Amino acid sequence: WGIDANKQAVAFCHQRNLPRVYQEKFPHLKKITAKFDVITCLDVLEHIETDRQALGTIKKLLKSGGYAIITVPAYPWLFSYWDTILGHYRRYSKTELKQKVKKAHLTIVKLSFVYAFLLPPVIPFRLIRHQLFKAKTPRSDFIKLPAIFHAALFFLATIEQKIIARASVPFGVSLLCVVTHK
Repeated sequence: WGIDANKQAVAFCHQRNLPRVYQEKFPHLKKITAKFDVITCLDVLEHIETDRQALGTIKKLLKSGGYAIITVPAYPWLFSYWDTILGHYRRYSKTELKQKVKKAHLTIVKLSFVYAFLLPPVIPFRLIRHQLFKAKTPRSDFIKLPAIFHAALFFLATIEQKIIARASVPFGVSLLCVVTHK
């Protein structure tokens, strides 16, 4: 099952034999009424003005004992032109995400920062680019990197994944929150 607000994304899924992907705008769902064991909401909440309503929809769609895996961009102070381009309403502090999840009556199983290895280069990159493009039309932050960089980043992400399975990471560019509905 899946939803996307983008018609082309849904068509792409249908072409790949994924018939239960619907064009809907989260959290206002009409076609999906089933209950789920697992829901993924990966880099979605920051695009929704009423994120509390979205968390309520997640709770409504979760079976009792089910889990939701949520990721969001971290650090409100890092909000920049890039977030605006991407259609973000906000970036989250750990405390803010924790409070909103609890207000939605969901239980946090795991809350950790992720992509810690990206934070040191992202901070100066975003701050410098933000200053450079304040009065101009900003360009994309996506930069083509040699394959060796992709391999190195994948390796670092794999190591971090193993760490997060056992403990929480104290900083990173995103937050990972696993919740359950009892």
